[in-house]
Amino acid sequence: MKKVLITMMAVLLWGTAAFAQPLKIQEKDFDKFTRLSVEDNFVLRFYKSDSYAVKLKTDERIAEHVQAYVKNSTLYLILNEKDYSSELKKELRQKGAAVPVLEAEVYMPTFNSLVIKDKSVLMHCDMFYAETFTVTASDHSLVSQLNIECSTVEFKVSKNAQVTSNIKVASKLYLNASNSTQVSLTQNGGNTFISHAGSSYVDFKANVNSLEVEGSGGSESHISGNATLLSATGSGTTRIDAELLDVPEGSALLSGSAKCHVNVSDKLKVNLTSGSMLTFKRSPVFEIDRIVNSTLIKADDEKRK
Repeated sequence: MKKVLITMMAVLLWGTAAFAQPLKIQEKDFDKFTRLSVEDNFVLRFYKSDSYAVKLKTDERIAEHVQAYVKNSTLYLILNEKDYSSELKKELRQKGAAVPVLEAEVYMPTFNSLVIKDKSVLMHCDMFYAETFTVTASDHSLVSQLNIECSTVEFKVSKNAQVTSNIKVASKLYLNASNSTQVSLTQNGGNTFISHAGSSYVDFKANVNSLEVEGSGGSESHISGNATLLSATGSGTTRIDAELLDVPEGSALLSGSAKCHVNVSDKLKVNLTSGSMLTFKRSPVFEIDRIVNSTLIKADDEKRK
């Protein structure tokens, strides 16, 4: 059995070596850029630096097709696959062919906008400061680490993208998640507005002032931490789970089959219609606008669904 395993490992190693290709390193310096736009399967790492530069590490076969340039203060990173030769296309499509190495290290003092798509992956990010910051992630891209300190930040996440970020905020964070996305955010300071729709999933850890959450479709959010005010609006089959959010005041406006779970201590305003459900953990004073064919129930009640 041991001999068989060794033989299998040898075959795997031979296969890896057979398809391994020489790498090419390219270093480019730029005057300045404040925005980044990335597509086409890049693996990214962002580093804080006094200068503006990009270091590219790529499969030698595709090196000439990799573009890194600055236009209108935006750094573009693009792989132009349309210019591949027919021989190269055939080689890359053959059975067992490894995905070509395509990595970029970006050096800059700061930046204020990131557009990432086409299965590109952000693996590392130093802590950067910007007054305002925007993130647009889509098309199966992955942001596994993004560290930002700012006054205002806006996230637009769609089309199966995944984002994980740690944000220090002075004013407000806006998040719009849709189309089967997954978002994990940690926010310290400021206020928050979250909108999730479709089949999106949001995990939000808060240490904020006010927090507004709007959920629709079959989307879901899990919220924990601390806030001074919670406003939850839900429709369709959405679920807003804020049982681990310690908050004195809150309101819930729910319709359809929406479910919301809260942990409000002092005052809770309620408007429930069309088969929705709101659960609560403590004993707040209720201000009830209306409850029509819906359920308001204690979190530990056996009838809770």
